[in-house]
Amino acid sequence: LPSIPQEARELNATDNKLVVLDSIPRSLWKLFVGQNKLNDVSAVGGLKRLEVLDLSYNVLEDHSLSSLWGLSRLAQLKLGGNRIVSLAELPALPSLNLLDVHNNCIAQWSAFDKIRNLPLTELFVRGNPVVRTELFITVLSEYLPSSIE
Repeated sequence: LPSIPQEARELNATDNKLVVLDSIPRSLWKLFVGQNKLNDVSAVGGLKRLEVLDLSYNVLEDHSLSSLWGLSRLAQLKLGGNRIVSLAELPALPSLNLLDVHNNCIAQWSAFDKIRNLPLTELFVRGNPVVRTELFITVLSEYLPSSIE
């Protein structure tokens, strides 16, 4: 990434063919890095002010999720269009109310066990193999008291 002011609140680096994230200002509230080629997002960990994070359409796998530690203010996380099979590596995100994991590789409803106690109000799961399984909506409604798409 080019030089970014350390006081920046929002960064949109969508669709830039990025393979590495570095030099991310700690002041960010919003980070949009969708439609790149990222498989390592460890630079995002510890961005304590971050409230919105878009990592959609990269090449992220389950292990990449463990890098999202220390994001206690994160309210929106977009992970659609990656290679995620399970959310087991997702760290505690106590403020998360929107999670988008559409078009991934989630095939078993147990992949959602980790999000059971999150304060989610919106969950996007279309395009995952699990959506085609019987009882999907019934099982998922146990995880989310409100909207499911």
